[in-house]
Amino acid sequence: MFVSGGGVTLLDNEISGNSAKNGGVFYVSNGNISTQTSEITGNSASADGGVFFVNTGNIYLGKGSGNNQNYDVNLSGNNAVNGGAIALYNGVFSLSDNSFIINNTATGNGGGLYVVNDEDEAQKTISCTGGEFSQNSAKFGGGIYANGDIVLTFAANVIENSANNGGGLYIDG
Repeated sequence: MFVSGGGVTLLDNEISGNSAKNGGVFYVSNGNISTQTSEITGNSASADGGVFFVNTGNIYLGKGSGNNQNYDVNLSGNNAVNGGAIALYNGVFSLSDNSFIINNTATGNGGGLYVVNDEDEAQKTISCTGGEFSQNSAKFGGGIYANGDIVLTFAANVIENSANNGGGLYIDG
């Protein structure tokens, strides 16, 4: 799905088996994407963002209320070069309670989340009020890779991620 200059909210979805060069499932340019009570598994990108590729936009995961699910958002088993689950350039990332980014793989940086801010005019934010990054892997930043002028507000669990450098979190710049 390609989103440009707008916003999309996903509710109660199961998405799997998709692939693309960037954004195995979603490519967002100058827009916002919000996902609640969704399970997104087994997707891939040959470049960045196994599930989400967001260029100058925001991504919000969680705060859903599904009837038969014990999670808000589950991103698992996805892969890419950078951002096994999510690649975010110049935007804001938010993860809420009971959301999971698990078992994703990047052959480069950011097994779970890859964030780069190369804009000079504004800081960008990674805000995790809960949730979990676990069992993700990459060369740098098994759970999370962050580069640039970024404010990190963090209350998520970071468990059993692996990397050559920064198993849980790698901050560069």
